[in-house]
Amino acid sequence: TFWTYENIGWAASFGVEFWRIRDSAFPLDPGFTSVSVDGGANVYPLGLAFRYSIPYAAGWRANISAGLEYLFIVPTAVVHFRYDDHWGRPQDDQSSVSFDDRFAIACHVDGGYSWDENLNFHFGLGARIDLHPGGSNWLGEDMGNDFSALTLNTGISWRF
Repeated sequence: TFWTYENIGWAASFGVEFWRIRDSAFPLDPGFTSVSVDGGANVYPLGLAFRYSIPYAAGWRANISAGLEYLFIVPTAVVHFRYDDHWGRPQDDQSSVSFDDRFAIACHVDGGYSWDENLNFHFGLGARIDLHPGGSNWLGEDMGNDFSALTLNTGISWRF
């Protein structure tokens, strides 16, 4: 966080997330004998947020932040499907799933304790709202294409 005033600042963030797709994330086409999904997506959020800090006891502070994140999404999901061809022979096939990168709004509330002038511990809750959920990402189907989330945050910061 870059504090422009005593209680007001700006923060940049970067994270790593691993998402899994549930098998029930999309309707089953009656032409398939079975469909299963392996994997999900790796998400790398890059964000910028406005922060406001409120001191409330010796060494303790509450921080509120709100900002915008850009989600770089790398799909790892593969759909495996089994069906009978027109001669009645069983066929196994697979296809990859795609996700578009997107923007999201992120908000966080956390508490922090200052051990000394430079070393701080913080913990809190957050939420992300995906600004572009939905859309087809596998053969015209929508497979869990919403990256909104509730988060639990903790960390240690060192001022240098």
